[in-house]
Amino acid sequence: MFLSPKVSFVVLSYNNARFIRQAIDSILEQTYSNWEAIVVDDASSDASVQIVNSYADSRIKLVIHNENRGLTPSYNEAVQLASGNFIVNLDSDDAIDPMKTERQLAVFMQDPSLEVVGTYINLIDENGQAHPRAELIEGMINQQYDLNSVGAWIGQNMIVRSSTMMRRSLHKRVGPNELGMLRAPDYDLWTRGLRSGCRFHVIPDRLTYYRQHSGGLTYGDPYATFLELSYSLIRHLVPLIDEREDYVSLAKAVDWLIHDEQFSVLEREQQQRLIGLMLRACPLKSYSSFLQLVNSGLGLEEDFITFGKRMLALQDLQIDIQRFNAVNESLRSLEESAIWYKGQAENWKIEYEYYRGQSENWKSKFEALESRKSRSS
Repeated sequence: MFLSPKVSFVVLSYNNARFIRQAIDSILEQTYSNWEAIVVDDASSDASVQIVNSYADSRIKLVIHNENRGLTPSYNEAVQLASGNFIVNLDSDDAIDPMKTERQLAVFMQDPSLEVVGTYINLIDENGQAHPRAELIEGMINQQYDLNSVGAWIGQNMIVRSSTMMRRSLHKRVGPNELGMLRAPDYDLWTRGLRSGCRFHVIPDRLTYYRQHSGGLTYGDPYATFLELSYSLIRHLVPLIDEREDYVSLAKAVDWLIHDEQFSVLEREQQQRLIGLMLRACPLKSYSSFLQLVNSGLGLEEDFITFGKRMLALQDLQIDIQRFNAVNESLRSLEESAIWYKGQAENWKIEYEYYRGQSENWKSKFEALESRKSRSS
């Protein structure tokens, strides 16, 4: 393959000395060689910097922060420094197959309309072995979802960040990642892209080694992740649902929001505001303003809150109906049981009278037998 186009690997590092060598080695082992790796160390206190500096390859460029700036600012900085036509955001605790870059570029060359190409994954643990939950997680992720439909993105992100390669032009069109988003910035980027007309494709081969461990960000705070997913869904997907008149996806979005276990963590007023924001398609400017609206309601029009109250009231009514039906079913079962036992009682009464009569007969026979014995003696 010709040494064009250029691929920029973005590797963000913070105290990942245990894993970053495997990530960089997997880049060096790529069968495609026209690449650069922008490694941003966000003020690590471990040996991460020393490990990156141990590589003599000029394609590896290290940026060191003296103080921790966070994931999103580091990513945006790396994208600004990148000179490639394509960007791969490889987490510093993940790794990739040697053929991944070549395979993805081939797909892009075949279909110029694509802007994001992902792959299937192998789920690994801290030691690089198959994760105990590999069968379950891989079973969910390694499927041919229609990522160009809204429904595929409702409350879930089924494309692993490290598995993706995207055209750099996507960022030019939809902007950098939003500051303040820590748990799901990639989900926000993909949903922004979808709304702007981005087309996705996933190669059905396991070309990415996705590490899941206790230090991972996404699974460390499910409540914060829920809020970030909700924000991106309301800001980017709900308007797209309206444009496409895809109200099946709207129903799916409401169902996900109300039944996610993190929704129950919110106070009642927060729940009402969140539902109102979604179903009234409130225009949101930023993640921070979204949090303010959900938490305090300041600046939120009363009709949004009223709408949320009504929707939750209907939801509660539905729950009450279900409970009523469940109680009715129980009463019906009890009534049926009572009828059965009443019938049994009648049978038992008949049997009692029968055996009582039999007992009298046996008593008479016994007395007569005893009388004969007395006379004979």
